[in-house]
Amino acid sequence: MNAGYVLRRIAEKWNDPHWVRHNFLAEVVSPLHSLGYGDAGTSVFDHEWDNLLVLDACRADLFEERVDLDRFDEYKRVTSNASNTTPWTQKNFAGEEFGDLVYVTANPVTSKEAPESFHELREVWADHFDPDSVSILPEPVVEEAKDAHADHPDKRLVAHFVQPHMPFVPRPELIFRTHWRPGETTGPAGEDPRNIWHALELGEVTREETWDAYGDTLDFVIDHAVELAEHLPGRSVIMSDHGNMLGERTFPPVRVYGHPPGLRCPELVEVPWAVIDDGTEREFTDEGARSSTTMGEDVVRERLHNLGYVE
Repeated sequence: MNAGYVLRRIAEKWNDPHWVRHNFLAEVVSPLHSLGYGDAGTSVFDHEWDNLLVLDACRADLFEERVDLDRFDEYKRVTSNASNTTPWTQKNFAGEEFGDLVYVTANPVTSKEAPESFHELREVWADHFDPDSVSILPEPVVEEAKDAHADHPDKRLVAHFVQPHMPFVPRPELIFRTHWRPGETTGPAGEDPRNIWHALELGEVTREETWDAYGDTLDFVIDHAVELAEHLPGRSVIMSDHGNMLGERTFPPVRVYGHPPGLRCPELVEVPWAVIDDGTEREFTDEGARSSTTMGEDVVRERLHNLGYVE
């Protein structure tokens, strides 16, 4: 997609409020970011790790504000190669074979985008959905990751948590459920907020309320991630796939909420890289990629719907 096409779309559609509301980011902002920044950012395999613990949608400044960095042996920011879990999974794992890697995931995106890329894929999201929080809680991720390491001590491990991605579990009053249970809340002019980011855009919640709830959700998961990192031998890294935007402006000057794909804003691509290393030197055995998903497309789509990936 070139700059001429983008300009033509603006000229054709600028007076169409539906297009501005629903398509402007995808058809104008994301292509302009791609033209300006290309595929900036790094793969997770550009860095050294034995165990990678992914906090979904955790921007670096939130992590630095809420987490005691003295808990870690090393800390830095890294630049993610994507602003959304789907392209992050595609760029890091899809289409490749990692026969020395077991992936434990609470996020169904992994099952959709890279089901056959690993030695084993453990789909925590499929068996541990919590209907009260509309999410997958951290405890089963930790337990499944420990079991995976016990079963495969000669494999690298990825454990992918949902939090602090919305829904913000510690703040149930901010879990907007109309995307899976119609009619629970109603926004201005009868428009229902689909999730917390849409509610913020509609003015139903303030930025301060949203930022606090986002931070509370990080607090909710971080001790579980640290516990797991300390349990696993070798170099364990707590990081994130992408961040979130809370109405900050990007180029062109439009406010952005949540984490649309294709954008290269600091709030979306600067993520934490926190290391806990017990000094164990580990060796890994590549026994081939044998993973697959056992879940049907309808189940995957329903869970993605719950997390706001599917409108």
